[in-house]
Amino acid sequence: MEQIKQNNPTFMIKKANGKRRKILNAKALNKKIADFHFKMHDSYEVRQTIRRIADRFMPTNFLNL
Repeated sequence: MEQIKQNNPTFMIKKANGKRRKILNAKALNKKIADFHFKMHDSYEVRQTIRRIADRFMPTNFLNL
C-alpha cells in the first residue's frame, strides 16, 4: 500500500473572547477524495431480500416477516 501525503494548510483566527482558534483548510484534500454514493433501501425492500434468502435456506417459510 502506498503512502499518500497531503499538506493541509492551517491558520489561526481570533475568537470573540480573545483566544485563538486553529483552522484546518482541507479544500485541496476534499477535491481529491472521491465521492461515494450508495442507495439507501427502505424497510420493504430489506424485508423482501430477507424473505428471498430465507426461502432459499428454509423453504417452509420459517421467517414470517
